[in-house]
Amino acid sequence: MFIFFHLIVALAIGYLLADRFQSRAFVLPCILGGLLPDLVDKPMGLILLADSIGSGRVFLHTALFLLVMLVAGGILFMRWRSPVILAVGVGVASHQFLDLMWQTPATWLYPLLGSFPATDREGWFLREFLLELQNPGEWVSGMLLFLLILTALSPRLHRLVFIRFKPLFRPLTFGAGLILGLLGLLILSAGAMARLNHVAGGKAYEYSIVVGVTFTFLAYAAFHAYTRLSAGDERSSSNR
Repeated sequence: MFIFFHLIVALAIGYLLADRFQSRAFVLPCILGGLLPDLVDKPMGLILLADSIGSGRVFLHTALFLLVMLVAGGILFMRWRSPVILAVGVGVASHQFLDLMWQTPATWLYPLLGSFPATDREGWFLREFLLELQNPGEWVSGMLLFLLILTALSPRLHRLVFIRFKPLFRPLTFGAGLILGLLGLLILSAGAMARLNHVAGGKAYEYSIVVGVTFTFLAYAAFHAYTRLSAGDERSSSNR
C-alpha cells in the first residue's frame, strides 16, 4: 500500500504538471489518481467480492484501466482543455509503477491471462499495517504531507511558514533535492546490483530500483521548486 509514498509522489507529479501547463487543476485529480486504485480495489476485492475474487489488486490495477484513463483524458484535454481525467490517469500510472504491477502479469494484463490471483486474506490488514510502519520512506512522506496539510488548514501557520520563513525555502528545497538525489542514486545502485536496500523498505531488489527512480524524480521536483523560487526572488529584486 504505502499510502503516504503514493500521495507524495502524486503530489510532486501534480505540481510539475500544474507548473508546466500553468493550471492548478492538475494537482488534486493527480493526488486522487495516486490513491484511487487502492481506494476502490481494496474494499471491492477483499470485502464486497471476497468470495469470488479475494484480491486487493483488481480492475483499477490493470493496464487496461490505465490505458482507458490516459486515452480518454488525453482526448478531453486536447479537445476541451479539461485536465481532470488525464491528471487522474497520470496519478493511477504512478500508483501502478510504485506497486510494480508488471511483476503480477495476471493482474496487470487482465483479462488476457485469466482471472485475478487470489490473496491470502487472513491477517491481511495487520501485515499491510506493519509494512507501513517498517518503511522509512513512508515515515518521511507522512511527516512532509502532515506539514503541508497542517499549513494549508491553518491560516496562522501558513503565514508563519510560507511568509515569515520564505527566505529559508530556497536552501531547504536545494538541500532536499540534494539529499533525495543522493538517496536515489544509492538505492538505484543497490537495485542494479540485485541487492536489498533497507531505506527502500522493500523485500525485493526490483523495489529498490523503483524507489531509487522515484527518489530521483522527487529530487528533480525539489530542484525545480528551487529554480522557481530563485526566479521569483530575482523578479522581486528587479521590481524594487
